[in-house]
Amino acid sequence: MQKLKNRRLQSIDIDPPGDFCDCLGEIVLRWTRLEFQLGVIIRVITKNSKAKQRELLYNKRTTELCQILHVVSGIVGDAPLVGELSTFMDAVDKLNDRRNGYVHSLYGHWSGDRDAPVRFRMKKTTGAEPLHDKASVAELMSFAAEVRALQVTAQDLTTRLKRIYGTRA
Repeated sequence: MQKLKNRRLQSIDIDPPGDFCDCLGEIVLRWTRLEFQLGVIIRVITKNSKAKQRELLYNKRTTELCQILHVVSGIVGDAPLVGELSTFMDAVDKLNDRRNGYVHSLYGHWSGDRDAPVRFRMKKTTGAEPLHDKASVAELMSFAAEVRALQVTAQDLTTRLKRIYGTRA
């Protein structure tokens, strides 16, 4: 058994290092809006009301919303638009794991090294020590920009689909 004094211990302070709260908050808010927009796209294609959308899609995860959208996109008669929806769904699905990795981690440092922020992925471990990697505000900001780009695409798709299918209250 390894002696405790030789082992590096992670230090998770109440206040994360740097601007991590701001960056993670932006990612969470942008992702929530993206999930909402997935539901709107599904509602417009299926010609449901907003109340029915909430009832049918309540508490659905991103992966489930993408699966539903994949099924209902078959209703869309415009082949290029179906292709764009498919590309969009793939991009959202691909970023979902990264989003979860950022949001469901703890940010701190190894004891004695406050200048090197670390992301500790508590849901994935390798034995006694959680998986970890270097954390950077720049990486989080870059990811938030990727999510924003998907939000713009989602809004564009929604606007175009509303022109085709109309909208219901």
